[in-house]
Amino acid sequence: MPLRRKIGIFYTVSILALTLVFMLLQSLLLVKLEKRSLELRLLSLAEMEEDLLEKLPEGRWLQELAKVNADIVQLFEVKDKAKLVFSKPPGFPPLEKALVARLADPKYPKETTTSEVKIEKETYKLALIRMLTSGKAIVLLLGYSLEPVESTLRHLLILILCLLPALGVVSYILSSLLVKASLSPVREIIEVAKSIGVEDLSRRIPVYKTGDEIQELAETFNYMIERLERSVSAIKRFSGEAAHQLKSPLTALQTYVELLMDECPQKREELGRLQLKLKELARLVDGLLHLSKLDSSSIQREEVSLDVVLLEIFEELKDQAEEKGLNFKIVKLEPAKLLADRTLIKHALFNIVENAVKFTKEGEIRISLTREKSGIIVEVEDTGPGVENVKNKEQWSFGLSLAERIIKAHNGNLEFEAASKGVGTKAVVVFK
Repeated sequence: MPLRRKIGIFYTVSILALTLVFMLLQSLLLVKLEKRSLELRLLSLAEMEEDLLEKLPEGRWLQELAKVNADIVQLFEVKDKAKLVFSKPPGFPPLEKALVARLADPKYPKETTTSEVKIEKETYKLALIRMLTSGKAIVLLLGYSLEPVESTLRHLLILILCLLPALGVVSYILSSLLVKASLSPVREIIEVAKSIGVEDLSRRIPVYKTGDEIQELAETFNYMIERLERSVSAIKRFSGEAAHQLKSPLTALQTYVELLMDECPQKREELGRLQLKLKELARLVDGLLHLSKLDSSSIQREEVSLDVVLLEIFEELKDQAEEKGLNFKIVKLEPAKLLADRTLIKHALFNIVENAVKFTKEGEIRISLTREKSGIIVEVEDTGPGVENVKNKEQWSFGLSLAERIIKAHNGNLEFEAASKGVGTKAVVVFK
């Protein structure tokens, strides 16, 4: 999962969680404030009714209690046990008589008490008032229903649950846009870093003066690439100088061996083997020289006829293939021109064809050059050990690795696949 999506989901979940907690706390606080407001109203009403009842004669109490603006109004007379004298609404279940009797006890503090009681699945806020009059203990009960408060809480919870999905979508979109904008320099760093290769280490990652870790990352990458460029340049200089130093002695040795072959015919076979080894060594030195100047920015390009180059390679390797008894042939050769360094491109194609000749013990080697919409295609098909031997690039010879780098420097690609006849390997080079 991309980092942008992970961060977007994290932000969305965090925002939803914080919003949910905040709204729940706000709802609970609102309910608490509503209950407190209801309790204060209830206490004020209880105090007012207590004062009023103490002033009125008992005959007018019931008339006065009927006018009280409360959801529950009940009057109890307590002697040996509690007796319900008045109830509003009529038939409403009375409070437990044991509690009323306890409130009427002379030892019980004479003060108004409040409590929450659930009666028939509905919660009420009650105020209990204890009065002593005419030698009788009177308990007045006033109550408000908490159903409006609980209903408000339920509606708030439903509203929260309905808003959360929409809030989640909006949060995810906004967080994704924010993260995308924040990580856009990182994406640019990735793209530039992918395009930087050993062939061209001159490119640098753009540094945005953001003053954060992204700027530090870009600067660190550029410093690393700069050090790598210096190291690779030093290696190339050493390879080039070493190859130049070896080329002259090798040329002299090859000339000397040719003279010896003419002067000592009886040693021609042994000298011939030595000559082959010297040629291989010379090609290795040439490879080192090519490697030292293999830089896409410094390659001297010209129009090269690839068909002519392949014909030259074919002529140079024909004797070696025939000595092994191979059917070495060009099956198709279409005219094709490429803007390239002729020496480098010939060296690369030579290494690929020579590799096929070297590892094919019997059978045939077929070379073809075609032009298609995808580009110029060079194919070298053999009946050698098979594609499994060249699938792992770490096991490639120096010649194949160098060939691939030369081809890539010319905007080409080298791939190996199974031969069309099922036996052997096909090397496919595509120049776009």
